[in-house]
Amino acid sequence: MPLLDRPQQRAFFLIVVLGAGLAVALWPFITGLIGAPVLYVVFAPLHQRLCRHLPGPLAAAVVLVAVLLAVLGPGLSFVAVLASEGQDVVRRLTSAETLERLGQLRLGSVVVAEQLRAAGSRVASTLGTLLLGAVGGTTKAMFDVVIALFGLYYLLVEPPEIRRQWVALIPFSPASTERLLRRFEGVTWSTLVGTGLTAALQGVLVGGALWSLGFANPLFWGVVTVVLSVLPVAAALIALGGIFGSEGLLRAGWYNLIFVALAMPAVLFTGYVDWQNRYRGAKTKVFKRKIAAGLVTAVLSALLAPLPLLWSELIDPSAPARFKFLLLVSVNLAPAIYAGHIGGRLVFMGRK
Repeated sequence: MPLLDRPQQRAFFLIVVLGAGLAVALWPFITGLIGAPVLYVVFAPLHQRLCRHLPGPLAAAVVLVAVLLAVLGPGLSFVAVLASEGQDVVRRLTSAETLERLGQLRLGSVVVAEQLRAAGSRVASTLGTLLLGAVGGTTKAMFDVVIALFGLYYLLVEPPEIRRQWVALIPFSPASTERLLRRFEGVTWSTLVGTGLTAALQGVLVGGALWSLGFANPLFWGVVTVVLSVLPVAAALIALGGIFGSEGLLRAGWYNLIFVALAMPAVLFTGYVDWQNRYRGAKTKVFKRKIAAGLVTAVLSALLAPLPLLWSELIDPSAPARFKFLLLVSVNLAPAIYAGHIGGRLVFMGRK
């Protein structure tokens, strides 16, 4: 039978082509489009309370202002303070007294001052490219923020109508769609709360340690730790070390990976105890997947951690093998993220 000889086939083909074109066109703005429902989950309770005293559109506008103050205000202040503190750190590091001390410091046969000068030249050579990328990234981030705020406004103003349109468009039954939306809300809250609590704890520990040692501005650097702790530290350090050719960052990422490998047995043990006591050792698919993901993370971490001892080129800033090591560490992130996702569902959604 000839292809596309019926009107239905031609219509289906046209819909597929238009859908693919629409997906390609919207892909650069996917962050803003996803950010709108995430913000809706977080700020919908506030909007519902405001609607008791204000009209719906006015309450939505107040929520948008609150989002700007809660997100952009601290973000811009953080960037400004970070720039100021960064300049102060640079001035201290480049002072004559500091350079004189570093010139006398050696780590084995390595002269620290020479390594710093080499690292500085590499950073200077890539600074222009990074600056252009930062400008482009900032512009795109602003577009994403605008899209997310527009989407949030319309989700707040007419949520029942929009939800009915979603139910009609999503290829599931109404009950399955409602269940999917509830799970999206639960996963969003579990991710935000879990990430926020972990970041806050790390910030308190780092800030307290710096304060006890007499460092300046411990509160600020504790906040910096909170911001940076949402990143996969080992992979981030290894990636930065590979890009900038910094052996120090590569080694820092490797040391962090060693810590993960050493800590995973304790993580698995505490998880096993909680599974036995709280969930009575229920052998459901959820628990089997979580246990499997945790074991895979532990095994991969234990296998990856000693590799630089066997092949030193994996953390050599001039060797191409460093990117292979980064790829292996990045692969290890997948089961860790999956295990954390399931753990969040168990804790915050009460699923057994």
